[in-house]
Amino acid sequence: MKTNVIALLALCAFTGFSASALAGQKLRSDVMVTTDGISINAHGAIGTARNSLDANQRIGCVLKANTASSTLSASCDATSAAGTQAFCITSSPQLIEVIKSIGTDSYISFSYLPSASSNPTCSQINISDSSVYEPKKP
Repeated sequence: MKTNVIALLALCAFTGFSASALAGQKLRSDVMVTTDGISINAHGAIGTARNSLDANQRIGCVLKANTASSTLSASCDATSAAGTQAFCITSSPQLIEVIKSIGTDSYISFSYLPSASSNPTCSQINISDSSVYEPKKP
């Protein structure tokens, strides 16, 4: 009888852990803008920024084209909850291909070297699409 009770408790504990594991991992990824002393780094999830309770958070990238040039260009920008901003531009075909993969709930990360220009050049752009990032709410 004692063995059955222990087995039943173990089964209940296992089932409880399994049910929570089936719910899936969820991450909030607020927009952050930082510097490592060399480059400016910005990252965050689109859904988290959209769902944030503050009125500042935003992150995204824009593709640009015009009839005068056959070259695509792009820019990425971010603003943290504290209001710290980051912005960079690129015409790199490799970085533009990465930007093309942005989805409605992607996690975006980009970096650039500070510049005297008001249009610093992006040095790195990373996009991650995963079920762990929260989707935008209406």
